[in-house]
Amino acid sequence: MPVVLVDCNNFYASCERVFVPRLRDKPVAVLSNNDGCIIARSDEVKALNIPMGAPYFKHRETLDAVGAHIFSANFELYGDLSRRVMHTLETFCNQMEVYSIDEAFLHVPAQSDLTQLGEAIHQRVARWTGIPVRVGIGATKTLAKAASELAKKTKKRTFVLDERNRTALAQVKVEDVWGIGRRWGARLRRNHITTALHLCGLSDQQARRYMNVIGLRTVYELRGTPCFPLEAQPPTRKSVVHSRSFGEAVSDPATMREVLTTFVSRAAMKLRRDKLAAHMLHVFLLTGHRHKPDARQDAATIHLSQATNYTPWLLQAANAGLHKAWRPNSSYTKAGVLCYGLVPESPTQGHLFFPTDPRHAALMHTLDTINRKAGHDAVVFAAARPQKKPPAWATRCTLRSPRYTTRWEELPTAYA
Repeated sequence: MPVVLVDCNNFYASCERVFVPRLRDKPVAVLSNNDGCIIARSDEVKALNIPMGAPYFKHRETLDAVGAHIFSANFELYGDLSRRVMHTLETFCNQMEVYSIDEAFLHVPAQSDLTQLGEAIHQRVARWTGIPVRVGIGATKTLAKAASELAKKTKKRTFVLDERNRTALAQVKVEDVWGIGRRWGARLRRNHITTALHLCGLSDQQARRYMNVIGLRTVYELRGTPCFPLEAQPPTRKSVVHSRSFGEAVSDPATMREVLTTFVSRAAMKLRRDKLAAHMLHVFLLTGHRHKPDARQDAATIHLSQATNYTPWLLQAANAGLHKAWRPNSSYTKAGVLCYGLVPESPTQGHLFFPTDPRHAALMHTLDTINRKAGHDAVVFAAARPQKKPPAWATRCTLRSPRYTTRWEELPTAYA
């Protein structure tokens, strides 16, 4: 049964183009939190040799010179368009693994013309969502990944990697093989194994000597023997984290409490969405940039008396963690909360002296429903200080495009 990998082209940049057609074939770049680094580039920006993750200020003049369109990250829009792409892909198969926000593996029935299938996928996704994709097809997930790389190199929309063109693996660098990476790639290169075709030709003993059993399975996959099955159900979360860099440093505990209230509320909503509860909550506060020598992280972990996803209880733990972690006369530029020790929300071990009130689940369900329909922060806890405009500490996103598909007040306008 063939494995199909569908990969959205320059996904964040492509999302920005969906509702603004004039951006097609124009240089587009998307920036990270606080508009700091470039995290997505259209092909036109890549042609300027601007690397991924580069600080925006270093390349601003170059981008301005070519009339590049710059956007703050609009994750709400990207997440919604990703869901639409995945729903479209489901129409082609009965088993699919969502690998990332812009990639998915599909198991499709054996067909005589796989190239035609790839073209059909490309056309339907483009027609239904506006997102361009490339399609890699092979007998295994690793071959499908390699086929996707070859599609990018050859500028094809679909690439089928089978026995007839297996020598095309010579065009794939060994470190670009799915699962190899830089560390193993460097070791393999020292032993004159530089391409996926070289890797495919290793004996079992050599593969285990240079890597390990996982690397051996990768070699098997390159030979056409499936070792990595599709995971139709995503693995259970080990933790839930919500963190942000601040638009303005925070130097008083009252404001930091407001920050953590917002973060805990978002993390708790994720827990309830995945039907999980947390045993522990970790609060961390950072001063300066993590790469600077004077940067410092202050943190505290609170062990909960029972696993929970009830926001008020998590807020109590966060306040206790803030009290432990806070250092006077500090100026923090980033903070976050990490919920871990996750277990299914039901059944969970109760507490003898603090029994769970069944009204808690109903209250949280109502809160989540309102916020899903009316948007984040439609209903918030008082400690978050609800206000009409973003607080000073909020992440800067002055160049963000409208959230066209998830906010009524930001729907696109069509002119006849």
